[in-house]
Amino acid sequence: MDVDERVKAEDNVLGNISLRYHGPALDQDHTMSARTLAPALLSFADAIDAAKDELAPKSKVELRVLATQPGSFDIQFILESLGNFATSEQGQGLHWLSEVLGVGFVEIVIGAFKALKFRHDKGETKIVETKPVNDDMVFSEERVTIESADGERIETYKSSLRIADNSKFVNNAGKALSGPSSQKGVDGAEVSSGKDSVDIDKKTAQSMAEWVPAEDVINESDVKLVVQPLDAHFEPGKKWHVTTGNDVRYTVDMEDEAFIRAVEDGERIGKKDTFLVNLHTVSTMGKDGKLKGQYSITKVFRHKPYEPKQDEFRF
Repeated sequence: MDVDERVKAEDNVLGNISLRYHGPALDQDHTMSARTLAPALLSFADAIDAAKDELAPKSKVELRVLATQPGSFDIQFILESLGNFATSEQGQGLHWLSEVLGVGFVEIVIGAFKALKFRHDKGETKIVETKPVNDDMVFSEERVTIESADGERIETYKSSLRIADNSKFVNNAGKALSGPSSQKGVDGAEVSSGKDSVDIDKKTAQSMAEWVPAEDVINESDVKLVVQPLDAHFEPGKKWHVTTGNDVRYTVDMEDEAFIRAVEDGERIGKKDTFLVNLHTVSTMGKDGKLKGQYSITKVFRHKPYEPKQDEFRF
């Protein structure tokens, strides 16, 4: 690449962003399966595209992997505007965002991750304050303060909230973070740019991957059922498989924290045990017109260990 081409490439750079997976497994062995990592990187690129489309749909960008030190799982990306389109009037959308609104595109994306984590941890939020980033600009990005039901507040950008409501961004970002984080010994991932960062644990990442906008939910219901576990996982983000008998099976999230703590404290469970539970079902309609269901056990009312009948001991 000659000097002119290098300068042109640098002019098209919108910013750097880092994705760092962390956990005890990676502290000891700085490797990860390519089959696990490759889909995660593609999902992360799709999430960035969704964020770009929310703010400047006519712009074209490319997320490029930047080589880092061997043995590190801090994956560095460069976000660039593409080709001649980057210098055209239509292609100036993201540069306009940085220069006119006074906020970088990457900073707004990090803000979206922060808003998603806050919502996951705190539930529903509301905007309680709005102010321009730069009072000297006619058109300025707005900085907003959002508040949870318990009164805790964080600041982010109005554009960040728009991105955080974009299902394509949320689902792909969740897949990018939850795929590798589902591996044993991987606790989550940190998304950062410069000093700005947010840490997403594996449970939050899985929730993002499965998030459905409220307008796509067609029904929610709760029912008491007796189930048997086909398998059980107590790592965050791992699904349980349970059955009600007659080959009826559900893939569920176990959300009863009291029950999880009891098992961690020594309560034993077996595959022939029975549980009286509250099964929460969220029915959604996909864009393909197909009905989909998400299931979670929100409460374990009773755990009955299996007791063999006396006849079973006879030979």
